[in-house]
Amino acid sequence: MKVIKYDVKVKVETKDPKREFAKLHGLLIGRFTKDERKYKEQVNNILQGKAKSLEINGIKTSINENVLEVEGIKFRKLINVRKFIDETTKKYEMKCGQLNRSENLLTKQCEGENVKVYFEIKPERIKPIKKTAEEKKEESKETQQSKS
Repeated sequence: MKVIKYDVKVKVETKDPKREFAKLHGLLIGRFTKDERKYKEQVNNILQGKAKSLEINGIKTSINENVLEVEGIKFRKLINVRKFIDETTKKYEMKCGQLNRSENLLTKQCEGENVKVYFEIKPERIKPIKKTAEEKKEESKETQQSKS
């Protein structure tokens, strides 16, 4: 059974990325964090101009001249990625193109009023960790002992 995780990268192009960050930070990042106090401090630093980027739980957010970039959002199922895209695009009432598939990258482009959002989804296969010969022997001994 192959297990796949989807790594999502979001680019928001706009004239005022800080304002868009203020609108979207809860949707893009906040839902993936557990330490709210630390998260709110870092968000306030970005909004006040003290910082240009933040990283929480492996999710990196950066603000450049007119681009807000969020990367490192991970999902286990493609349907969850689609729900995430739908929630994000509903916020702006955007029109989106189809999900384009290439060999190892899925992309989707959405356009709204004064905003363009690009989604890059990279499927990544998770390989199970192989056990060494010693671990297998120990497991077989434990199962034999538990049976007797």
